[in-house]
This record gives sequence, structure tokens and C-alpha cells, in this order.
Amino acid sequence: MAQYTEVSRRSMYHEETVMANDPVSVTTIDAEIVVEKDGKKIYLHALWSDKDGDEISYEATEESVYDLCEKLKEVGKGEVMELINWLEEFNRRRGKRIEEDSCFEEYYKELEQMVLAEMKTHGRESEIK
Repeated sequence: MAQYTEVSRRSMYHEETVMANDPVSVTTIDAEIVVEKDGKKIYLHALWSDKDGDEISYEATEESVYDLCEKLKEVGKGEVMELINWLEEFNRRRGKRIEEDSCFEEYYKELEQMVLAEMKTHGRESEIK
């Protein structure tokens, strides 16, 4: 972990009710730690959804996925083209994933703690073991 310098960290909690046949509520928590080495930034992202139970997904990318997740929450439900553009950009950024990310394990543990802190702040029981 010492080889990287932490630049920033942030997290967000989001709850949304979607209307299908019946209203469905989805809760997500995103957390990000940005690190830098030799002038190059790496974006470490964690995502938890109540639909995934006790699973948190982690990824290291060259561009922020968190920024896109934040932007998605602003996209109007009727703005189909904007949503399609968002999805294309999301897939492009995730396509630049750093596959060998085992060197970030300690940061991933910190991201998990950030997710748990968001759960506690919003009165949710942790489903993460």
C-alpha cells in the first residue's frame, strides 16, 4: 500500500423507488478511493446493492466509475438517450479495468469499511459478513 499515495476518498448512499407493475425499491452504496503513483491516478471503486445481499464488488480503473454512478442518479427516468449514453460511457470506463489488482487489497478493505459506515449512518443492518 505504501507505493501509492492516497489522493481522496468519498462515498454515497442512494435509494430509489422504481415503478414496474409494483413499486420496487433499490438501495446502493458507492465508495471510491483515488490513489496515485508516478503521477498516474487509479480509481478504486466499491459498489453494494441491497439486491446483492452481502456482496460488495470492487474494481480498479483508470477513470472514475464513481463519477458516472453519481451522474446516473441525476439522469431523469424519461431521458432514454441520456441513459444510453451513460451506459456506453460506463462500459467504456469499466473496459479499462486493471485486471491485476491484488496490490489494492488493503484499500479494498478500507472501501468495505466505508460501505459499512454508510449503512450504519442510514440505519441499515449490515448484511456483509
